[in-house]
Amino acid sequence: QISQPHEGSQQLQLSMPSADEPRRVQQQVLVDVSSARARKKQAFIREQLKKNMVTRQIIKPAYGEAMVYEFPFVNPYSHEMVFELRISSPSEVSVLSRAEEYRSLKAARVRFIGSESIQQRDMEPELMGGNRLYMRANERVVLPLKIQSLHPPQGFGPPTVPSAAADAPSTASQPTTSTPTGPGRLVSLDIVSASHGHSVGVLELQIAPQPLIIDRTFRFSHPERELMRQVINLSHLSGGAAATMFSGPTARSLTAAASHPDVVTGAGSSPLAGGPGTRDEVFIKYKCGPAPEVTHFYVILYGDRLLARPIEVWQVFVHSLRKVDMRAMIGQTSVASVVVRGAMMSRRVAAYATHPDELQVAPDSFVLVAGALTEVLLTFKPVTAGPKDIKVHIVDVESRELVYALIVAAEGLGPLVTRTFEMEIPVGAVANKKISYTNPYPAFRTFTMRCNQPWLLQFTPPRLQLPGGATRPLGLTFDARAATTGILDVLVFVNDEEERTEECFKIRTRIYR
Repeated sequence: QISQPHEGSQQLQLSMPSADEPRRVQQQVLVDVSSARARKKQAFIREQLKKNMVTRQIIKPAYGEAMVYEFPFVNPYSHEMVFELRISSPSEVSVLSRAEEYRSLKAARVRFIGSESIQQRDMEPELMGGNRLYMRANERVVLPLKIQSLHPPQGFGPPTVPSAAADAPSTASQPTTSTPTGPGRLVSLDIVSASHGHSVGVLELQIAPQPLIIDRTFRFSHPERELMRQVINLSHLSGGAAATMFSGPTARSLTAAASHPDVVTGAGSSPLAGGPGTRDEVFIKYKCGPAPEVTHFYVILYGDRLLARPIEVWQVFVHSLRKVDMRAMIGQTSVASVVVRGAMMSRRVAAYATHPDELQVAPDSFVLVAGALTEVLLTFKPVTAGPKDIKVHIVDVESRELVYALIVAAEGLGPLVTRTFEMEIPVGAVANKKISYTNPYPAFRTFTMRCNQPWLLQFTPPRLQLPGGATRPLGLTFDARAATTGILDVLVFVNDEEERTEECFKIRTRIYR
């Protein structure tokens, strides 16, 4: 008796592959491989042909120097053809399509390398149209390529933030500038047929700049997020090539360029220039970033308008500092406070100001606790009228490293003069005078006497304690032993207990021999 197979066994028999299934899979794989090879065959052949038509050249220019490489090219077709020039870095390599520019670079004694140019149709206007090259059948031309790069060589990029600057509040900020490149940058010129769309010639230029020689280094401090404008007078510089910049036509053709794309620089004339058209100043403009950012770049000076041969290379650092605005009248006091955050470790620091006679920092020495906030008081007592930028540096006492820096944008306002006197004194003499002062209030008051020329004038007594309506004499001692001849306006301030100016006297002092 034959039993019928159950349902599960039937499903198992149906799922078993046939004997021809592996062969069909193998044939399908072969078809897929053949299709993939067919698709990549054309691209592979083009890549291999392109490798055989590549011309390689190593260029070693000085930093900022302009060079010309003359590249010969022949139209491989037996008919007229239009070619498209594709340059991977147009800011560094460009084609000289004008004969005037070519002759100017020749006259400027720019270095020419490669094949010698054949002065035929290669410099005519109808040869080039934008980035397209129009050639006759089997025509040979020599393409002059101008090579000039402002990227710093390897090892001359932006330096790292020093450990002192890293103690500033925003330690995450890093210097910003154009990114330095490796030992050699590869710039390619691909000549592509406009009709067929494939390459017929490739030039690879390996640009390896020579080591950079820095002639001068400048450091500028400016308030954060503001436009910095700096003018450098070349006549005030000593040494280097600056002494020869004003000889002959060099001063008239002086130009400048910067390595940072956000920096605007150039050469101009000051009112005291040596002659018409003489350029004796270099200006630098840059929009500062947030504090404590440090921007590093190079400024290259050229002795020609073509920016061909550099004369000097300057290294420039721009420090973006926190800004504090203070304003006070001469003789009065304005107080502000800033908060300094400690770094990873505690340290003893001292505070210094560029105008210690007008700005005092309290405390001038303290311990900056790690990770803690420390309040520092700024006291501004202007001596002269007008705006000024006062830099405050907090320095480590032991290592002398800069821990924190800021700029105080201070402005001194002229006082209202209530009385005017005149005084004459010979050079080297000491004179005593007296004036009287009356308390204008009905109550008892204490007045402090101050002046803007403490080296010349002293008060006796320096403080007046007067009942209401009382009058007392005030002694004035003029010491002209350290003075020179001239006329000085000495301002005498009468301040109350809160250092507010009650009155201001002006003594016009004539010092003679």
